[in-house]
Amino acid sequence: MNRLRAVFSIIGFYFSLLFLGTMMLGVCILAALLNPLLSARLATSLGRWMIHAVFRIFLTFLQTARLVQLDLSALDNLRDEKNLIIAPNHPSMLDVLLIISRLNNTSCIMKAQLLDNIFLGAGIGLIARRANVPIQTVILQSNSQYLSKGWPLFKRPALPLIYRARLGKRFEPQADVTALVREIENYYLAVLTHLPALDSTADHSSPANKTAHN
Repeated sequence: MNRLRAVFSIIGFYFSLLFLGTMMLGVCILAALLNPLLSARLATSLGRWMIHAVFRIFLTFLQTARLVQLDLSALDNLRDEKNLIIAPNHPSMLDVLLIISRLNNTSCIMKAQLLDNIFLGAGIGLIARRANVPIQTVILQSNSQYLSKGWPLFKRPALPLIYRARLGKRFEPQADVTALVREIENYYLAVLTHLPALDSTADHSSPANKTAHN
């Protein structure tokens, strides 16, 4: 029985990659066809919604196939936020996918690691100050290093994958950009140093993710 479950898990994992690639290709083709017919504003809104929908459908498929457990409900608190820079820690290349699957009007997500770059970190702080928008940190946890730096796309991880999101501290824009960047860096260093590992044997799916995936 365990061997059969493992076979289905392998098939499901690689099919999910094909499924995501096919949906993204379909969105690209549809966007190319619709773009000349729509205003720039409508095209942008529709494009964001389609990407959100694709990522949501993809994660729903993974959950249904029991390839992943998700607790992303904390991100729903940001749905009505219109002017915000979202700065998650960057455990893998999936962090943007996880966030956009819950937020359908997201235009600015940055990696916390960019703060380590003196030019990009200062640039992000400058954007926050000039646009007068806060920076919302998001803490993402996982039980796997899947798609972290150096992980090949088609290398199968141990399944199920587990992802949990929670909202971190929000930083208001400051006149002193360097001080703001340093403050966010120190915050992430303190939080991530004491971040516990997720238990792969427990069910981490939130009630919101187990139901209709609204």
